[in-house]
Amino acid sequence: MQHIKSTFNKIFDYAVLYNILPFSPSQVVKLRASVDEKIAKKERLNDKFLNAAEIKALISELKKRRNPSYLDLALFLLGTGCRIGEAAALTVDSIDFQKKTVTIDRSLQSHDLTVDNYYLDTTKTPAGERVEELPDFVIEALKRSIERNKMVDQLHSECPSDAFHFSKAIFRTEYGSPITSHSFRELLSRISSYLRKNCETVYGFKWTKNVVPHSFRHIHVSILRSDSSISLKEVQERVGHVEEETTDGYTHRFSHSQAKSVKAVDAFADKIGITN
Repeated sequence: MQHIKSTFNKIFDYAVLYNILPFSPSQVVKLRASVDEKIAKKERLNDKFLNAAEIKALISELKKRRNPSYLDLALFLLGTGCRIGEAAALTVDSIDFQKKTVTIDRSLQSHDLTVDNYYLDTTKTPAGERVEELPDFVIEALKRSIERNKMVDQLHSECPSDAFHFSKAIFRTEYGSPITSHSFRELLSRISSYLRKNCETVYGFKWTKNVVPHSFRHIHVSILRSDSSISLKEVQERVGHVEEETTDGYTHRFSHSQAKSVKAVDAFADKIGITN
């Protein structure tokens, strides 16, 4: 039922966006769930959320991967709370390095499609179109990715390969195509499998989490909500939420200007050492 309602939400939100309907009727529909269903949902959400120690372990493992774009993508998602499709759609012209902002106004659609058939669509909701201020560690990740792409493009221009796809995406696979939810999810799944076996030996605690691309959105919202000086409205504007209930669903507890948001994320990154 939740999946069906989600589909109707997208249809009616599209109608509202283009003034076909004055409001979305599906927004007033609330699904009832049993206690067991609510507990199961909460457990699934908690499995996606990582605490500070778990984030440090994950970042450490991403640093060992052959393609550094996955690390830079993870840092971008952690520092912005963007959806993976929004990040995959980013190009250089989405970034204003002088103002330290990113414009989110599109999303890459890749599900069940070949690379040649990927296409850009609108964000998940009208509120998803936004401008976010960026922490310094995210700026550095973007700069690294852009410079790396220039070198790789130059290499493949001089030595063409049929396997390589030239794209304007900032975050790319080794074959030049945008990193999608599917490819990032596969990598995170492999890392989680490794950590379930080795985390206690390497990092001193047991790994029980199921990290997915959307985990970074949960973490970002939770970092901001744990700072009482940051208003709910600022958090909603930053991640493109309209309903307070939606934002609450992303909030897990740690033990108008977005400056406070940026400061909070930067402070968290410094605390766990991912900016070094």
